Amino acid sequence: TAISMTLAGATGAEVAAAFPPLAALGAVSAPLTGRVDGVIGDEGAVREMTARLSAGAGRIRGMTGDAARLDGAQADLTLQAGADRLVIDKAVIAGGLGTVRLSGAGTLRRDASGRGVGAALSLDVAEASLTELAGFAEPMAFGPGRLAGEASFDARAFRLDEAAIEAPGVKLTATGGAALGDGGWTGDLRARAAAPIDAAALAPNWPRGLAPGARAWVAKHIVSGA
Repeated sequence: TAISMTLAGATGAEVAAAFPPLAALGAVSAPLTGRVDGVIGDEGAVREMTARLSAGAGRIRGMTGDAARLDGAQADLTLQAGADRLVIDKAVIAGGLGTVRLSGAGTLRRDASGRGVGAALSLDVAEASLTELAGFAEPMAFGPGRLAGEASFDARAFRLDEAAIEAPGVKLTATGGAALGDGGWTGDLRARAAAPIDAAALAPNWPRGLAPGARAWVAKHIVSGA
């Protein structure tokens, strides 16, 4: 059965309930507009889908303070038939943490009962402009990058299997993970330089909450070199 829906002020939770492949939108507390076209199988499951969505100002559930602020977002999405694979053709997200332009794909992970319990993600980041709320001493701009990992819905956690990050004077690869608990986000990150680093760029690109003692020492004592 072919379906076509125009959204005007729907909530993220409503869209997530109507279209399980868009379950991640349940974290968006903001009005959504746009259009969703698809095919529903006889069993009632979404078999194919394309969506062009925009989110207005609001909040991201699970985050606190101004970091949770959502100024707006736009995304073009395609669900590949029968594969539980959602392709992000392009997306722009702006809020308290900054602005990110990305594309990529996610594949839903299910348990034995068929319930979605996680997602494997592969994202290409065209550019990111991050504010101090992202953990840096000053606003930062990053160039092309990529990341791959897996999100666990029940555990509210993300495992980072691979990341490649570029900024002026810095080119890094990283692995690690993060989880959202009662006290907020905690995590670990293991990074290594993929190319010689400009010493002057090291401290500004080093998040303040990551090994702060080592960061302070580097900022004070290493002022030149690569």
